[in-house]
Amino acid sequence: MSFLWGQTFVFRGTVLDEQTRKALDYATVQLFVDGQIVYGGITDANGHFELLHIHSGTYRVIVSYLGYDSTEKGMKVTGDISAVFYLKPSVMALNEVVVTASESKRATSASIVDRTAMKHLQPGSFSDLMELVPGGKSADPQMGQANLIRIRETGKTEDISSLGVGFYMDGISMNTDANLQYMPNSTSAVNATSTMSKGMDMRTISTDNIEKVEIIRGIPSVAYGNVANGAVIIQRKMTESPLSARFKADKTSKLFSVGKGIRLDGNGRYVLNADLNYLESKIDPRNSVKNYTRLTASARLDGKWLWNERNIHWNISPIIPARLMMRRGIKMRQ
Repeated sequence: MSFLWGQTFVFRGTVLDEQTRKALDYATVQLFVDGQIVYGGITDANGHFELLHIHSGTYRVIVSYLGYDSTEKGMKVTGDISAVFYLKPSVMALNEVVVTASESKRATSASIVDRTAMKHLQPGSFSDLMELVPGGKSADPQMGQANLIRIRETGKTEDISSLGVGFYMDGISMNTDANLQYMPNSTSAVNATSTMSKGMDMRTISTDNIEKVEIIRGIPSVAYGNVANGAVIIQRKMTESPLSARFKADKTSKLFSVGKGIRLDGNGRYVLNADLNYLESKIDPRNSVKNYTRLTASARLDGKWLWNERNIHWNISPIIPARLMMRRGIKMRQ
């Protein structure tokens, strides 16, 4: 290109939001020649800009603004010129994202935590999921003591409150009277981890094989038995899924898990899910009594077929936690 150095011109313009026509203050306006910036400026509070001493010639004008797609156009300067630029909001611009539990449509006092929320939180045990429930608090994991659930209590309450919360995994009630860590006549450090007559220790439940959790904060239906302080309904993965693995490490714990859902026949009527989870938490490496280790493996076989014009759905879901306890559940429903 060639410049006429004896005379210069003024380039004025306005930058607006394409949708609202609102002026964009402090937008950047740049003039390029052969990939080099030769003039530049920003808009004022009213979206106006003015570039002085522009030599005649052909320029590439680029207007940009944070949160908007840049616009580009060619411009030939032979005198004073003015232009209006409209910018589109960028599709990559995101509003504030808050990941939490959603409210259940079946019960006004229930919350649902799905797989998306779990991936965002990256929990180490089920107790971490309680952060997503309305009123839940974010806190560092306390793996050196029993993690008891709190649903309808505030402040400091007696541990017996957690005993009234029922846990159900794949439709099977889980025992909340477990006392596997209790040692008679032992030190208080050991007995502090006991959950006898206190409820479910949520450290024992891994989350990597869970598809969805419904937490009923009010008094649940009689279908869930004699529970008064709420219910936790856990639904594990039952569908075909690719091989997945997760490793997590923090200042005291290391976690590794792997799982896969396999279709056993061509039409997907039978699906086998298997997973393995290992957690090691060293609260005090000098004292093994205070440390916590969890090894959990599970396999779930889910089947569907049509019999006598009725859909039959059944599943077998054994649970094999670290201390080799097992629960089996077989369900059939129309």
